[in-house]
Amino acid sequence: MDFTARGDSASRPTRRWRPSPTDVALALAAAAYGVGDSLVHPASGLLTGRPEWAALVAGLVGLLVLWRRRFTRSVSAVVLVAHVLCYAPGALAVMIYTLAGLYRRPAQLAAVGLSALAAETAASELAGAGPDLVHGVPFVAAPLVMGLYVATRQRLIDTMRERAAALESRQALLEGRAKAEERTRIARELHDVVGHRVSHVVLAAGALQVGAGRGAEWVREEAEHIRSAGVQALVELRDILGVLTYPERGGTAPMEPTPTVADLDALVADCRRLGMDITLDRRGPLDALPAATQLAVYRVLQEAFTNALRHAPGAAVTAEVTNDGPAVRILVANGVATESPADDLPSAGHGLLGLAERLRLLGGTFEAGPRRDGGFRVRAGIPHDPARTEPSGPSGPHAPSESSLDQSHDRR
Repeated sequence: MDFTARGDSASRPTRRWRPSPTDVALALAAAAYGVGDSLVHPASGLLTGRPEWAALVAGLVGLLVLWRRRFTRSVSAVVLVAHVLCYAPGALAVMIYTLAGLYRRPAQLAAVGLSALAAETAASELAGAGPDLVHGVPFVAAPLVMGLYVATRQRLIDTMRERAAALESRQALLEGRAKAEERTRIARELHDVVGHRVSHVVLAAGALQVGAGRGAEWVREEAEHIRSAGVQALVELRDILGVLTYPERGGTAPMEPTPTVADLDALVADCRRLGMDITLDRRGPLDALPAATQLAVYRVLQEAFTNALRHAPGAAVTAEVTNDGPAVRILVANGVATESPADDLPSAGHGLLGLAERLRLLGGTFEAGPRRDGGFRVRAGIPHDPARTEPSGPSGPHAPSESSLDQSHDRR
């Protein structure tokens, strides 16, 4: 039977040992009780009739329990022998309590109890008092049960602390992941909202620079268009940032409505004002679609129009939005640029990737890439009820690849 205790010196790394105040108090109490019992009680095992020697041995073995956790097996053996020699009940009770906390198996606990009961019975026999199980059994059982209870309780507390630490770690991990996802979502919204407006401002300013000689009235109209687009960009940026800062400001979050399919006409009008040739064809009822679906439709067309304006100026753009029942189908295609594209416009190259992620979260599909004639095409499908459609992951058949979304000649 394996009696290797967790507190034995063989199982512990070498380090400076310092007894705790509780261990010191228990050792002193066991020594004092052993000395007093040996001087007062006539029966002292083999040393019966020699109270001075019995008191000396009982006191020394009582102090010896100070090292019971460092040398568990050795101290236990010495205490059992000393109890037979001089009857040291204090030291034996402390060792029973300690061993009950170290050993977990029922067979080990039974062996500890039987060994202590045998030493108690032997001490009574050698003192001439005969076996006394009425007092011996409670004397052994009490510290055994108490040590087992305290150890079990401590293990339960340690397990609960470990679980609490694991839950806190998991919660911190989930919070970190949620923050990262929220940062990505905010970055996508900033790109979709502000990038569209700023692109219009830059391109309109470029047109104003080229066509400054077309007359004062035209210049005033273009300047007003630039001013309106800039103001709108600032308003939309303020609304997005307001969502992040409203708790600190003690106010409420902005309640501006998100774009819907009803705003597509204004989007097309803005693009046409910049000289784009856009044809938008809407088929089927679109106004009753869920708000998230309408916002996704708007963002797809917004990104597609902005890309065509920046990378294929002068090309005709056709857009179809079809509600065929289970899903909304979007197709945007543009031809080859007839004017020089504005290559100086900065781009992170993540616009279409952000759209693909947005539609994936809605359970939709997304494709984007060049056409054979040199143009570009964007195709998307958005289900009405995303909960009933399994989202297609980034590696799905309709997921756009980096190469298709970031062409060398047409970075989107």
